[in-house]
Amino acid sequence: MMHAMKPARKLQPPPARLSVSFLAALMFVALVSAHPVKLQSQTVPQSSDVTVNAADTADTPVSVAIVVETSSRVAALLPAIRRTGVMFTQNMLGADGEAALIGYNDEVDKLLDFTNNDDAVEKAVGDIQMGTSGARLYDALSQAVAFLQTRPSSHRRVIIVLGEAVNTGGEEKIGSVISQARLANVTIYSVGLSSTAAQVRGPQEPTAPVYATPPGIFALPPMPGTPQTPDTEALREGNVDLGAAVKWAGKHATAPLRDNPIELAATATGGSYQPTLRDRSIAPAINKIGGDLRLQD
Repeated sequence: MMHAMKPARKLQPPPARLSVSFLAALMFVALVSAHPVKLQSQTVPQSSDVTVNAADTADTPVSVAIVVETSSRVAALLPAIRRTGVMFTQNMLGADGEAALIGYNDEVDKLLDFTNNDDAVEKAVGDIQMGTSGARLYDALSQAVAFLQTRPSSHRRVIIVLGEAVNTGGEEKIGSVISQARLANVTIYSVGLSSTAAQVRGPQEPTAPVYATPPGIFALPPMPGTPQTPDTEALREGNVDLGAAVKWAGKHATAPLRDNPIELAATATGGSYQPTLRDRSIAPAINKIGGDLRLQD
């Protein structure tokens, strides 16, 4: 016997709350429900819930503002960052997406305006140059939000920031940046660059040797097969820099732990934070964010 099909069950207010880990189920519910569905991370305060509608997730073009720290502080990590352009174009933008590039040090520079040209995006990322030693992170994020506000309201608006958890100078505060992003419906994803890794990979600064004997008199016999000259003795007796890691540890071992502003910005806007410990972990972190974005398509 044929039975009449029951009508689809509608959600009743208040909106359902689901964990981020049930994102796939959320998309199904959003597509069949006339009510907005609220997405709440288990680690995000209730005030940072993000409302998701079907129109926000089904085949929606994405506008991505890529924000990269170009400070001399992370100079050793820039070669790895320059190789990531294809990850943005192939893993994040999709068929109709677009990207812009912003660099920041003591200044904030727009390195590429919004474009859907993959080659232009990859070239701009590959051409990133080192700047001065500052890191105006908050100003850069604020400008990225402003740039995204010029994009069509039908686009998903996303910031991908690659930088240290450090802000030096500038006019903006992190709380203001988060408020601007939330009002503009901008989601921030962040890749934390390691100051330790940058300093360890940076150039060492060897010092001149200090001799215990007068000039021209050598305290040790020559190295086997090597003439004994001031130059060869300098190679052997010079004060060896044991590595930037030791220097960094001595400087920062007693520094108090501080809040991570790029993690805070990501969490408060519904994005995610990917820490990195070395340069080769930057690419996997970007790929992880690309996977998160694709899950929301």
